[in-house]
Amino acid sequence: MLTITNIYFIGVIFNYYIQSIIFNIVLNITSLGILPYWIFIILCQINLRFKINKGKENKIYFRLSLP
Repeated sequence: MLTITNIYFIGVIFNYYIQSIIFNIVLNITSLGILPYWIFIILCQINLRFKINKGKENKIYFRLSLP
C-alpha cells in the first residue's frame, strides 16, 4: 500500500512540474512493459508455423464462427 501511495505521489509531483510531457513519458514506459509479451506471442506463432510446415505438428483446423 505504501509503494502505491509513493508512486501516486511521484506522479502528482511530475504532473505539477512537467505537465506537458508527463503523459507521453508514462505511456512510453508502460508500452515497454507490454512489448515483450507481444514479441513472445509472435515468436511462439512463428515457431508453431515452422513446425507445422516441417510436419512435426498437426495442422490446426480452427474456423472463426461468424454470427
